[in-house]
Amino acid sequence: MEWLSAAGGAIPSETEVELVTRVASGSQHALATLYDRFAGSIYGAARHLGLDPQAAEEVVQETFLVLWNRAESFDESRASVLTWLMTIGRNRAIDHLRSAGRRLRA
Repeated sequence: MEWLSAAGGAIPSETEVELVTRVASGSQHALATLYDRFAGSIYGAARHLGLDPQAAEEVVQETFLVLWNRAESFDESRASVLTWLMTIGRNRAIDHLRSAGRRLRA
């Protein structure tokens, strides 16, 4: 994938794996780039699982917090970055649904 620089020349963009490696090194810019690429998909999946908009936004934030704190645990031989993040988001969404169910029973 390429994008154009301000000077008009093509510059290869970083792959998701390279961005996760940079996040592991503390790059907030890499985190923001991954957020821009994947937050909408994670939000949509959380909404599809039945979360309200606010809870879905919380799932997105929690997913990227996990990325920030555990980027070094990503293993590209096991999953793509998108699959890894979607799995984290799905698990967080399920946690929210379970928590909401406990509150309703109480």
